[in-house]
Amino acid sequence: MAKQIALFPLDLVLFPGEELELHIFEERYKKLFAEILEGKCEAGIIRKPNEDVSNVMGTLFSVVRIINTYKSGELDVLIRGESVFTLNSFVEGPDESVYPLGEIEVFDTDVFSRVPTELLTLANEALRAASGNANRPWTSLIITSELLQMLQLPLELRERFLQSVRTQQWQAFLKGQLQLFISVQQQMRQLKGNYQLN
Repeated sequence: MAKQIALFPLDLVLFPGEELELHIFEERYKKLFAEILEGKCEAGIIRKPNEDVSNVMGTLFSVVRIINTYKSGELDVLIRGESVFTLNSFVEGPDESVYPLGEIEVFDTDVFSRVPTELLTLANEALRAASGNANRPWTSLIITSELLQMLQLPLELRERFLQSVRTQQWQAFLKGQLQLFISVQQQMRQLKGNYQLN
């Protein structure tokens, strides 16, 4: 079901479950966060769209806490990604004092919760590679959002992952990224071992 929310365009992609510190200094976004804290509106982060919004994905967020407030009205806040949405329309404010709005549809997905069974072996191998501990215990409870944070995907790949959620191709995307991560970790260990031998 479509609904209208406030939008906070930034050059980043926030995943559900991920926390992020922000410094709020523009007047329109100080107003936006005041309204969020008063419970007057919902807001989401998107990468600023070009003219075509048909492929834009974003994430609804909540404010975890205010870290700092300044006399100027600026804020340091900690936010948390909540759920993924597709953007149906984007309306820029009439001037710099008004934040943008968008009509969105929220995805009902559990992608960012537990890693599916078919990816558990690969996910455990990636966790072992990241820790450098080949004896790290195998676990069946791995959270996808935590795995994505470990992978430290660049912005474009983070955005592609959100797109893959919409197209139901996210498991294949995640599998490919895990395989690449494991390969890179193995190469780094091998180079480190070669360097120590010299």
